[in-house]
Amino acid sequence: MGTTPAIPPLHAAIWEGNAQRVRQLLEDASHVNNPEYGRASERQAESRVKELLEARDAHGNSALHLAVRVVQPPQRAIVELLLEHGARVGSRSTEGWSCIHDATLCDDEFLLAQLFLKGEKQLWSQFNEHQEDFLLALERLPDFEIEIFVETYSWIPGVSKMLPSQTNRIWKRGSQLCVDSSMKGLERFNLNHGNISHIFMGRGDAKHPGGRAVILNHDTKTFYDITKAIHTSSTLTKMDLGVHLLLTKELSMTSIDGSGLEFKKRKDAKSITTRKKTAGTRRACPFTGTKYEMKNFAVSFESRAPVNPQRQQGKFATTGIEATDEAMEKLQEYVDELSLTSSSRGLSSRGNGSSRGNGSSRGGAIRDVVIDPNEDAHEADLGQSAWLAKGKRMEMHLDVLAGDVITWTFKCKNKEFSFTGTYYSDDQERLVCRSDGVKNTAIAGTFVADDNGSFVLSWKNTQRGFSLDKKKIKIHYTVEHTRPAVPPPSSSGRTWSGERRESLMMAPPEEYTTDDEDNSNTRSRRGRSTRREPTDLELCQQFSRLDHFPNPLIATMSFSDYFMVDVEHKHEKAPPPPPVEKKKTARSRLMRRSKSQEMPSFPDSPISDAYVASTQVNGVEYRNTYRNLTVLPPSKRFRKTFDAKVFMAEDFPFQLTDFLPVIEFLSKTGDKVQNLAEFFRMKLPPGFPVRFELPMMYTVKAAYTFQKAELRSDIDPALFELPSDYRQVFAVKDVLS
Repeated sequence: MGTTPAIPPLHAAIWEGNAQRVRQLLEDASHVNNPEYGRASERQAESRVKELLEARDAHGNSALHLAVRVVQPPQRAIVELLLEHGARVGSRSTEGWSCIHDATLCDDEFLLAQLFLKGEKQLWSQFNEHQEDFLLALERLPDFEIEIFVETYSWIPGVSKMLPSQTNRIWKRGSQLCVDSSMKGLERFNLNHGNISHIFMGRGDAKHPGGRAVILNHDTKTFYDITKAIHTSSTLTKMDLGVHLLLTKELSMTSIDGSGLEFKKRKDAKSITTRKKTAGTRRACPFTGTKYEMKNFAVSFESRAPVNPQRQQGKFATTGIEATDEAMEKLQEYVDELSLTSSSRGLSSRGNGSSRGNGSSRGGAIRDVVIDPNEDAHEADLGQSAWLAKGKRMEMHLDVLAGDVITWTFKCKNKEFSFTGTYYSDDQERLVCRSDGVKNTAIAGTFVADDNGSFVLSWKNTQRGFSLDKKKIKIHYTVEHTRPAVPPPSSSGRTWSGERRESLMMAPPEEYTTDDEDNSNTRSRRGRSTRREPTDLELCQQFSRLDHFPNPLIATMSFSDYFMVDVEHKHEKAPPPPPVEKKKTARSRLMRRSKSQEMPSFPDSPISDAYVASTQVNGVEYRNTYRNLTVLPPSKRFRKTFDAKVFMAEDFPFQLTDFLPVIEFLSKTGDKVQNLAEFFRMKLPPGFPVRFELPMMYTVKAAYTFQKAELRSDIDPALFELPSDYRQVFAVKDVLS
């Protein structure tokens, strides 16, 4: 019998939606126990917080991963607490997706904007944190000049001739680096040649700050300041563009898998020579060493379809402060509205159709359900229709708050189906309504949520035996979800910190500057107050839509199912019905329940027993509560194993570990060298890899050859300077165009 996986305490608090418990855990971990020890004690506290935030649950999710997936009223408050204590937005799950990737599934642009903004700040903080170590590592290396030839080719006939090759020249002087490249970029199979330099200016001087990095285009005499772009505060333009790209573009990731990598020694060689495929000239590597064959070297590619390809960018993304004021005025127009209403007509563009349980059952349930909107004119009043195969189920999961109203109507021409409506609140599961085999009868119902939770509508094809019905069963249905603007108190009396339903009463926005305005805009204007920079919250509030509450595709899951622990059920009777004059016998109750299954409409009161369940893990008791999790979309996966070669030199001027900072900088200069750092961190045979092959994508490999490596003390300082006649541009695409 396998051991029960441990449940991280922070994950358990996030699942329960207990923002106060989340805050307490984070503050306890960040408490400095011995202030007299100074920085050492602070580092211990930072280590405890990092360990708490990066702990993984049974699915390999960090705390922030779980927080963005569990849709509940305090979701925003919990995410904000995690971000305040340093939860990494770029943290990857075991499947390779980052927190911000999973946040795109929440249908909440405010939350996505928060993560995007925090991710930018973390990038700059990480840059500053590692800058000193990077500078020291460069200063320990002697000055040098290195030349690397990069050649791409494919195993597909004829493709190699269209793929580009380039030469990278690297100069290092003190703490400065300069990388020259002969290629600007590759778009499909079109090679864009150019004279491009990536310069890291080192510690800097009185004129220029340290750690500055720029890209120069010597053909157009333009430059792009990378450091300034990272350090510059986000504007609505940048944030809207970032959110827009995350929601409208395909998300993808490529990774190298060297877990099963093996090296087989081929032979010792004095030198190696490669043939350039285009000109027929030989590329010599002047080093001696040993040639190895790499086995089980794999590359994986995975992609997700766009979440919301129809999203339109905001007006403030292309215009100035007037457009921003217009956007705020547009938001203010909704202040007078008294309610927010959303119609979820079946599985529409944001349809809540999914099945409850693990990923395999979810996929199996949806595969045999065909949504057929507005097919028949006489059924137009029922909005949508769906075909259900024999034995298959279709479920609609709705995230509800106290006071939400769910209204449904459906009709089926076949009696071989069943329908249920189930309400999940905290650790309670309550059957609200049920129907079996009602033919050609419109069935309608209404449910008012008295607490926060989820409401699940389920239709199942109950055909048995052999059936000649090729069209399966067709169900016409309409579901409407209405949410009041001012929520009534929940029946349990619980208060939720940071509830997802915000008040519509907003204070008039203060004036502030946005979007690359001239410096003159920051000064006082006649008749207007002095503009100021917006706070992070004010920037994110621009992405809150008062006419829309988040309605993501969700699936209801129990605590025990998610954390993979056994559960002990403790059944309890549902609230007793109102007193009646005549005492019901067991027989009459049985007849009453049998009749209720054939009723065309249902009361709001429950008709089944509820249960409370709990589980113990390592001596800690947890309630088996139900929560709504965003459904991970299907992804395309490709994996290919390559057999490649590597030539390890023994007389290279540098040790591999000492040269790694240079490789890390080089891997940031283009797509063709982006996998270099990952390869150099692997456990390689003795020596320095001076000739090797790496997969770039599913069908393409790149061969890298160190053609030159010289130690020099006469490196020209002008290589690391910014020419005075070069013009600054403010986008990477402009300097590479």
